[in-house]
Parts: sequence; structure tokens; C-alpha cells
Amino acid sequence: MKLKDIAAALSVGETQIRKWKSQDKWTAELNSNVTNESKGNVTKRGAPKGNKNAVGNRGGAPPDNKRAVGNKGGDGGPVGNKKAVTTGEYETIWMDALEEDEQDLIGLIDTDPIQQADEMIYLLTIRERRMLQRIQRLMNGLTEKQRRVLNELKAIKDVMMVHDEKTGVWTAA
Repeated sequence: MKLKDIAAALSVGETQIRKWKSQDKWTAELNSNVTNESKGNVTKRGAPKGNKNAVGNRGGAPPDNKRAVGNKGGDGGPVGNKKAVTTGEYETIWMDALEEDEQDLIGLIDTDPIQQADEMIYLLTIRERRMLQRIQRLMNGLTEKQRRVLNELKAIKDVMMVHDEKTGVWTAA
């Protein structure tokens, strides 16, 4: 029977019948010759059966690799290793691992929220100024052709009049 005929006979929506069909795996029951391979929308993971591409590959470097000679591998560096830290914006800092001069700085930090907000405004203002200066230096270094291309790429915004249906007023957007 078609799904819509079953739905009509049971006075149920077609989507409900499709849901039952999927949940109860009617197709697998009807087609007993189907093995564990379902034809659902779930993508299979891993290589297909019989794939010979990875035969003999046990992972890691090839046996004749000379780059890792003397490297025993292991669990990584010692506790507190900071070799991966480059600029430090994501570095984890612990109070008990501070250097002496950093411990002295802790006492000088003002924890007043208003003072901290003021300092943040100062720093953000300086950052904005530096970014604008870098942009200006880049703009000054452009050739005339590069300036024309840049101006063409910039979106020129024209004033457009918009009508508000509720109030009946036209406004510029």
C-alpha cells in the first residue's frame, strides 16, 4: 500500500506514517534480504570495504624517516612548559607561578571598577588611533590605479526613501 492510503485508512497524517515507517524500519522488515546496510540519510564513516589505500600503514612516520632520530616522544614538556606560548593572549597565568617583579605589580593594580573602566577606555582609544594611523599609512602608499580600484570596490550608499505602512510617513534610510 502507498503511505497516503495507509494514512487515509487510519485517519492519520501522511507525515505520521512516514515517521512510523522510519522509526520502526518497515523497509528493513519488508526486504529481509537487506543486511545491516540501511539506506537512510546517515552517511557512513571510514573507508569503504576492500579499500587497499591504507594497507600496511600503522600510523606515524615512515620507517626510513631521519627527522625524528633521537626523539623518544612522550607526554610533552615538563609541568609549566611555555614553549607553545607565542604572544601570550591565551596564556594561563597562576598566582603561584608569578615572577618577583610581577608579584610586586599585583600590589600596584587598582581594583576600583571606575578606575579600571577609565584605563580600558584609554587603552581602546590608543588602539583605535594606532589602527587609524596604520590605515592612513597604507592609503598613502597606494598608487593612483590602486586608489581607483579601491574606490570602485567601496559600496557607494545612496539615500533611499522608505514608506512606513503603519504611519504613512516617508523617511530616508
